[in-house]
Amino acid sequence: CPDATTYAYIVNIFTKARARESAKVATEFLKEVEEGYAAGDDNLRPTPLLYSAVLQAYAKSASTEGAELAEKLLQKTKDLYRQGKIYAKPTTLFYNAVMDSWARAKQGKAGALRAEELLVELETRCQAGDSELSPSTRSYNAVILAWKTSNSTEAPQRAEALLKRMNERYGAGDKGCRPDKVTINSIISVWANSGQPGAAQRAEAYLSFMEKMYYETEDESLKPDSISYNYVIDAYAKSGLNDTADRAEDVFNRMEVNFLAGDDDLRPTTITLASLTNAWSRLEDAEAKSKLKRIRDLISENRDAILKGRRETFDAGRIINREV
Repeated sequence: CPDATTYAYIVNIFTKARARESAKVATEFLKEVEEGYAAGDDNLRPTPLLYSAVLQAYAKSASTEGAELAEKLLQKTKDLYRQGKIYAKPTTLFYNAVMDSWARAKQGKAGALRAEELLVELETRCQAGDSELSPSTRSYNAVILAWKTSNSTEAPQRAEALLKRMNERYGAGDKGCRPDKVTINSIISVWANSGQPGAAQRAEAYLSFMEKMYYETEDESLKPDSISYNYVIDAYAKSGLNDTADRAEDVFNRMEVNFLAGDDDLRPTTITLASLTNAWSRLEDAEAKSKLKRIRDLISENRDAILKGRRETFDAGRIINREV
């Protein structure tokens, strides 16, 4: 007979397959397990693994309904645990899934604030001595993502404050709260999309930090990828600075050099070149027009190779910078 672990496994399959009905299926399976256990089938005793799987299904639905269902289930596990049901004791994974559900629901500032409230609750419970409720890197990343998707004017500052809290915990010896590439890429994106004065420079400062940590200390967890560079190039393209195109191209050049040296994670994409096009299109001089033509020709002539990541698309002679 199937047990709660079997149901959790099936829910995870639906979630990973991104099935449209995964949240609904998760709800039905959880109800079936809980009703079976209540009817006396000890084989269907719910487990943290099942609750976590259902919460993940709600989060991956990327909807307000999913976030609300996750909130209700988290509260239900709290109530059950208070009633002495040890199997329902909330864990960090529960909280992470609910915070992630608010980030994915894209409910603006309200969703980000709710995610951060949950993080504070997690931090408080940990400080009170509950070792099973210790915030992790994923906890902070979920809340930073919530601010990233909030479109709030406060987002860059709130995201940086969260990064500071991560660093403080890590510095105090909590190795589970170490900022990683996902953390920094989210911070870069928050700044890149903020439209605030100095946003592009701030985004580049974080990219430079990643470059330093990886290329000087070989820290794989902070290795920049094409997403890191694309965010910064786009930030300069939208910045309105007098030298916006030159700065965007400088970032592209750093990306291209490492790609040509063999780093496939830094392959320029059509997104990269589209951002460069945007940067140069804001200028009207002859150099800008020449750059634009070369970039557009490159996109047109090599689209398939760009998408497939063939290194020969970008020869060492610098296709974009080559003199006519």
